[in-house]
Amino acid sequence: MIARWCIGNSRLIFAICAAFASIILKFCNLQNFGFHFVGNSSSGKTTCLNVAASVFGKPKYLVSWKATDNALEAVAVKRNDALLVLDELSEMSASKAGEVAYMLANGQGKKRLDKECNVRETLSWRLIFLSSGEVDLNSHMAEDSKTSKAGQKVRLLNISAKPSKESNGIFENLMGFQDGAEF
Repeated sequence: MIARWCIGNSRLIFAICAAFASIILKFCNLQNFGFHFVGNSSSGKTTCLNVAASVFGKPKYLVSWKATDNALEAVAVKRNDALLVLDELSEMSASKAGEVAYMLANGQGKKRLDKECNVRETLSWRLIFLSSGEVDLNSHMAEDSKTSKAGQKVRLLNISAKPSKESNGIFENLMGFQDGAEF
C-alpha cells in the first residue's frame, strides 16, 4: 500500500527528497537551487511544503513569502545547510520577487556598511528552497511589468501541482478517498 501511495504521489516524494538533499549540498559541493510548486488554490501545494518541512521537525519551519528581502536573507542564514520552505509567492512584492529568488539561489546577501562606513561581513548560506504559489515567478513579476531572466528561471524551477487533468493536484493517488481534503 505504501509503495502504491509513493508511486501515485510523486510530488510529495520529491519534496521529501529535496528536504533530505538539502543537508548534503555542502558535502557534494553543490550550489543553491529552488523548486516552485505552481497551481490553483487547494491543490495541495502547502501540504506538500509542510510534508517537506516535517523532515526538520519544527512546526513553524514553513515561512511566508510575505516578508522583506532583508528578513528572508536572515531566514536563509538560519536555514544554512538545510531546507528553506516559502509559501505563497504572491505575498512577496512583484517588484522584489525576482531579486529575492536570485539572492536565495546565489547564497549571499547584500553588502552593508557598519556605523564607521566599513564593509560588514556579507551573510551567506547554502540551501535548497521549496516554494509555492498560484502563479509562477515570471507571471508574478509581470504584474509589475518586469520580465524574469533566464538565470532566475533555472534557479527556481516550476513544478505543476496538477500534473494531469485527472489528478487531484499534488495528490495523484487518493487511495480510495473522495478528494484531497478527505485523504
